[in-house]
Amino acid sequence: MLNELVDLYDALNRLGCDFSTPYPHFRKCPKGKAAFRVSLDKCGKVSDISALTEFKIEEVYRWQEDNHTPTFPAFNVRALFEIPDPLPAFSSENGKDILAFIENLTNSRTRSIRAVKELVLNELMTKCNDLWSDDITWLGKCLKDTPDTIKTMIGEIPKPYQVLEELIKRSRACEPEELQRSVCSTLMQKLIETGEKVYAEALFAVKVKGKRKRRGKEHGKDFLYLLTIADWNKYPPDPEIEKYPPYSTVIQDWMRTQFESYSEVHCSPTGQPDAYGKDSAGAMENFSPISVGGLGPRVPFAANSQIPCLRRYGREGSSLFPAGSEIRKMAAKGMDYILNQKMEGTTWKSLTKYEPKRNSRKTVIFAYCTELKDANTLQFFDREEDDSDKDIYRSEAATKLALKPFDGVAQQKPDAKISFNVLAAVDRGNTKILASRKYSLSQLTEGASRWQAGNANIPSVSLPWITLNKKKDGDEKRSTRDAIPLYPIEAIKLLNSDWDQDGALRTQSRRFTTDEALDFLFEGDKVIGQRIETGIAFVVEKTSNVIISAALKTRHDYHKTGAKIKFKDTSYLHMLPSLYGLLLFKKGIRKEDYMMENLFYLGRYFAVVDDLYIQYHMDVRSGNVPMSLLGNDNMKLALQNPLEAFLTLSSRLAHPYYSWAKRVGTNEKPGQIAKNCIRRIAELTDELSKAQLPTELNDAAKAKLLLGYLSYGAKKDGGSDGNNEQKNEGGE
Repeated sequence: MLNELVDLYDALNRLGCDFSTPYPHFRKCPKGKAAFRVSLDKCGKVSDISALTEFKIEEVYRWQEDNHTPTFPAFNVRALFEIPDPLPAFSSENGKDILAFIENLTNSRTRSIRAVKELVLNELMTKCNDLWSDDITWLGKCLKDTPDTIKTMIGEIPKPYQVLEELIKRSRACEPEELQRSVCSTLMQKLIETGEKVYAEALFAVKVKGKRKRRGKEHGKDFLYLLTIADWNKYPPDPEIEKYPPYSTVIQDWMRTQFESYSEVHCSPTGQPDAYGKDSAGAMENFSPISVGGLGPRVPFAANSQIPCLRRYGREGSSLFPAGSEIRKMAAKGMDYILNQKMEGTTWKSLTKYEPKRNSRKTVIFAYCTELKDANTLQFFDREEDDSDKDIYRSEAATKLALKPFDGVAQQKPDAKISFNVLAAVDRGNTKILASRKYSLSQLTEGASRWQAGNANIPSVSLPWITLNKKKDGDEKRSTRDAIPLYPIEAIKLLNSDWDQDGALRTQSRRFTTDEALDFLFEGDKVIGQRIETGIAFVVEKTSNVIISAALKTRHDYHKTGAKIKFKDTSYLHMLPSLYGLLLFKKGIRKEDYMMENLFYLGRYFAVVDDLYIQYHMDVRSGNVPMSLLGNDNMKLALQNPLEAFLTLSSRLAHPYYSWAKRVGTNEKPGQIAKNCIRRIAELTDELSKAQLPTELNDAAKAKLLLGYLSYGAKKDGGSDGNNEQKNEGGE
């Protein structure tokens, strides 16, 4: 990964990007932790504790030399007490209340704790194990030693930032045992006053059963405490001193600059080159983790010291590939810029949600243009948000609009490249590069344009209604039953997924890897021809049943038969027809051609028969429509033997359904639709008679048949309302 990060820094530096000054031991707080703000008074005692429910703790930096070493001004600790298992005996006065409290605490569905008395909490504490007792020495280092280290490195603190000086002073005066007592009493008081569950969880933990986990994880989670000063606005009354909190961005930016200056002064050049030709000063030190958006702290280069061949020759760790402090700073600056939380969605995105649930791993992709600063190249790889108006593949015009900035750069700088890099956290100490690719801007234009054309390589289809955008205040809800364009990474997810007949999606395998999404987008069809064949075989095999079930629900819902069909409709279901069209497109099969083929007509024939079958029961059986439909029932046979399915269906259709349709009047709606159906059946039968139907199908032919079946009922076909998308709350 180090080579890619050095290339990244060079590219960003040429673009004139404004780098922050990252320091390896000054890291962002972990994201997703339950956090508390701890205010210290002049004497170093706790004056208040408040839960940080809406505060982004991951934007605050703290000093930490290595994993599990003391930190400042924020530190992680477990809950104060562990509830023993089995539970001890409690007093008769408080026993029921204690058990009710524990039940509330351990119930994941509860968000608050019922009113609890101080006596109840005090008795429970006397029966619990003290978890902080093992961490008192470490906590003392967080309060005293680490602030001393920071003060030595940053030197004299300017007057506007004296709040930092004051926090260090108060932290030094704080004794860990006193801190523990104060935190306990304050959290307990907050719990009694507010009933908020987070205070109860910070007080008491239940040991998680199962295999042994690393220390701190056996209780489910730990908590983050951020030290601060609450009375700084009143003390001291000096107009030259700013009223920033000690963790403000302004102060932390200054601290990073001071750390960098200290490092440069105390890192003397060796005069020897490292692996990159830079000075090797600092090359023998272990690499410090760098905070990576979506992955957490990651080491840019590591070699496992337990590998015998490395240890035997003394080449384990950093000695295997020496990189001096200058190279390390370049890697850190590049990664801090491109994978910063603020750049999520523009220069990087998490792909973890596309990973199989079984053995999932954290995965991210980051991308940049060598000649265009902060370019959003990921918009061609994954959708930005759940809003149809932001879908760049919804039309040729939308794709061209997204490509417009890159087309201008390509004309001025034809050597410009787009770089895509996919990283995966294989385990806690190992980051794997799944892909590192560079493409020209002409390849981007061609790939995106062809991808859009592939999405459009299908007719309009009719599926259950689905909402296209998340409803916001003042926005009208947009719904569709048509296909939804898909993005390259979504195509990989669908190719790796299995479907239940009720529409449930299960992503459990890695038939196709994440980097193959780049191949599908950029590579020529001849290069990935075999993968296209494999893909269409998988998708037809895994999705034909769910498509047939979706069509069944669609027909019942549209005609309001009253049938209660359990079916889970998702946006991924609506992407399946687009995936069919895309794979056919990459095989050189265009919709202008296959929509004129017998198999496409056969699919429509089966759908028309479904409509006629429903209208027969609406009229003759007084609306008592069976759950299964005549055409739908024969679709599975049609995928195996189209000729046999057609002959079987035609013989069943003749009587009583076709004969009823010929004699029924047109005064009522069933008769009107039935007349339209027999007209359609005659037209399709005429088309089907022009060529012999096959007795078996390949995968591409099956896709055409399914698309034909879905296409009936869309747009202005018989039995449709002529509107496949709506902008109101209505349904069918």
